Amino acid sequence: MIREGVKHSARINGLTDRAENLFYRLLTTVDDLGRYYAEPALIKAACWPLKSIRLSEVALALDSLERAGLIARYAGKDGARLLCLLRFRQRLQFGPRPKFPPPPFDEESGEIRLFEPEPPPAEPKPRKEKKRREEKGEEREAPAPAPPQDFGAWTERLRAEWPGIDILAEYDKACRLKKTPLVDRPWFEASWLPKCSPSTDAAAFAALRAARTPPSSPTEPEPDGWREVLVGTQLGPGGACEVTSWAQIARDKDRLGFVKAELARRRNG
Repeated sequence: MIREGVKHSARINGLTDRAENLFYRLLTTVDDLGRYYAEPALIKAACWPLKSIRLSEVALALDSLERAGLIARYAGKDGARLLCLLRFRQRLQFGPRPKFPPPPFDEESGEIRLFEPEPPPAEPKPRKEKKRREEKGEEREAPAPAPPQDFGAWTERLRAEWPGIDILAEYDKACRLKKTPLVDRPWFEASWLPKCSPSTDAAAFAALRAARTPPSSPTEPEPDGWREVLVGTQLGPGGACEVTSWAQIARDKDRLGFVKAELARRRNG
C-alpha cells in the first residue's frame, strides 16, 4: 500500500528518479514481510521485466535506497544476499506468509538486534504431598492384618452357623466350579453358602451324602501310600483343603491325576 504521505517524505524526495521508481516497484515485489533478494540481476528481472535497465543503474539505485534508510541488506543462512523494506508495516487479513528468513536487525529502524540469552527452563513444580489423615494430632495407623483362621476351625464355625449343610462338600464343589484348589473364604460365606439348601434332618443328610458319594472304581482300588503323597501339600494334614478319605480324591479328576502322577514318580524314582 502506497500512502498519501509519500509525496511529502524527505527520504523519497531525496532519491533519484531511478531509485524512487525502484522503491515503488519493490513494494509490489517483496513478500508479505517486505523481504526479497538483493542481487541486482534478480531485482532487474523482477522489477523491470519488460524494460532494458543496466545492472549498474540497479546497483546505484539500491545504494541510494539504503543510504536513505528505506531498505537494509543482509545475508541469509545459505549466503544469499537479501534485503528488506524498513517500516514496511503491511497488515494482511490472514497473516503473513514469509518467503525469506528474517534479518539480523530491527525491521523498523534497521539497527542490529542484541540477542537476549534464552531464559532457563522452568523448574518442574514439586508434587503436592498427600495430606495424611490425622486423628487428634496423631497419625492414624493402619490396622494390622488379622492372621488367617485355621481351616479346621473355620469349617467348624461354618457348621455351627449353617447347620444341615455339608461345608466340606460345598467347598469342594466351589473349588471345582472355580477350577482352583482354594476359593476366597469371604466369598464362599457371603455368596455360596446362602444358595445352599440345608437338610431338615442332619442324620438323613449325612446318609444322603454317603449314598451320593461315588465309590472308588473297582478297577482303580485305593492305592497304597496315597496319604504320604499329600503330606506337605494343601490336601494333606493341616492343609487348607485337607482330605480325609480316598473318595474325596477319587471324585476329583485334578486331585486324582496329581496323586497318580506323584505315586508313579516315586515308584520310578
